[in-house]
Amino acid sequence: MACTRSPDALETFAAAPKRFALVVTDYTMPSLTGAQLIVACRHLRPDLPVLLYTGWLEVPEAGHAPAPGRMAVLHKPFSLPELDSALRQLWGTRQTEEGAVRAGVA
Repeated sequence: MACTRSPDALETFAAAPKRFALVVTDYTMPSLTGAQLIVACRHLRPDLPVLLYTGWLEVPEAGHAPAPGRMAVLHKPFSLPELDSALRQLWGTRQTEEGAVRAGVA
């Protein structure tokens, strides 16, 4: 599911919070920042894993905005291997020597 506006993303998430395994958001967006979107989504579902990406060297509100929980921050530009690593970290998966993905702690 993709949304181009953060209020639309929140509305979509609020309609069925259990439907989503992960929320991926940019920090800088009009209306609601990515951090504000995370807080609102986690109000509805505290266990929600999130991936926040940003062009900032430091996330301006990182100290208090996103509620505690599984979260990865990627700095733009990021590579596919960096994205893969962040997703594995969030989902607690690891890749075996044969290339298969196994659930568990990496």
